[in-house]
Amino acid sequence: MDVSVSFFTGPNTSSVSTNRFVVTGDDPSDMSTGNSIVAMDYDFNTREITGLGRLNNAGTRGFFFFQLGPNDAMGNPTALTAPANTWVTLTFSYNSVTGEYIWATDLNGGTVASFDSANFMIPGQLPVFNQVFGFSGDGNSSASTIVIDDYTVTARPNSILSNDTNTLGTELVVFPNPAQDLLNISSSTNDINSVALYDMNGREVLTKENFSNEIQLDIRSLSKGVYLLKVIGENSSITRKIVKE
Repeated sequence: MDVSVSFFTGPNTSSVSTNRFVVTGDDPSDMSTGNSIVAMDYDFNTREITGLGRLNNAGTRGFFFFQLGPNDAMGNPTALTAPANTWVTLTFSYNSVTGEYIWATDLNGGTVASFDSANFMIPGQLPVFNQVFGFSGDGNSSASTIVIDDYTVTARPNSILSNDTNTLGTELVVFPNPAQDLLNISSSTNDINSVALYDMNGREVLTKENFSNEIQLDIRSLSKGVYLLKVIGENSSITRKIVKE
């Protein structure tokens, strides 16, 4: 199961709260229900994005956190922090055959992390629900608001997002967003054929053909507002929300 969602990080805040995008379901091995299988968290206070996955740790099942930033000098992953007032796209998946997890964002050139250690994975979990909810820490006295769009869920047999697949959504990087003059689009899969930009009335306002893995759009002539960017590849297409400032 693959999940993709875009959200607006909002302004800096002192709110001690977290928003979670999560897939829950059944685990036939222990016959319990309502278990969280795979998720991604956004911390409003630190603006950190974290991956989560349900694993079997020496016989004890639990929901474990994974940092998604680049590795440090010792090879350990660091925290992934999103900028304020920015649209961010998250993609995460669970492979019920192998138990593998994938977490990805369009930050920092397209951050992708995975977990596939056979000693800890739990294959065979059955995804049932997709949920979005928030929760606050102790002593929280500040409000927080999140805006969500483009929430999609895809179920495919024996399929999972990965670093070497032709999944345009996972490998696509669009920056900056919001943008003022130039919009950069790139894909490590080398399969961008064309891009088109639409206003919220569905009118095409900009289009450009492409024959490489990178393309740049000049949007200086467009009015401020929200647009939909459609990127077409060899075998797939994806739509992203773009904000023109």
